[in-house]
Amino acid sequence: MKYLMAENKDLRRSVEDLQQAMRIPHKRSIPESPVAFSAKLSHNVEHAGIDQTVIFDSILLNEGGHYNPHTGVFRVPVEGIYLFNMMFADGYEPHRLWMRIVVDGQEKVAGVADTLTNNHDMMGGNLAILHLHPGDSVWVATFYAADVKIYGRHSFTTFSGVLLYQY
Repeated sequence: MKYLMAENKDLRRSVEDLQQAMRIPHKRSIPESPVAFSAKLSHNVEHAGIDQTVIFDSILLNEGGHYNPHTGVFRVPVEGIYLFNMMFADGYEPHRLWMRIVVDGQEKVAGVADTLTNNHDMMGGNLAILHLHPGDSVWVATFYAADVKIYGRHSFTTFSGVLLYQY
């Protein structure tokens, strides 16, 4: 019996040593507090210029309060992997609406809505998954074409983001 108890103790120690050796330090973790937002444009924007920040003024969700509906800018609170999505509408008059997700002045992804004829509506958008750091700023801006109309009525034009996991 004494022999079995000693062998059991040795086996337990071996298992613990193996478990310790196999442990990989995890840099990622579930966010300590939720960081997520979703906002929409509540009105049409007439005559938008090139590189104009789109201010999504109607909040659907703002967990953590890091999206500013007065500036249209999301400020990153913690280092981590974030997902951002933008959708936008263009229509009635033939022209193109180009928009992009920007991080600290650098384009990350872009989209276009191209209405070919009168009364032809079109949606554009894109999604990005990004590794960001505290203090980074994220927003949506127009580009390429000036004097464009952005449709905000009926919740067509939205900007959303969520922290997937933090470092």
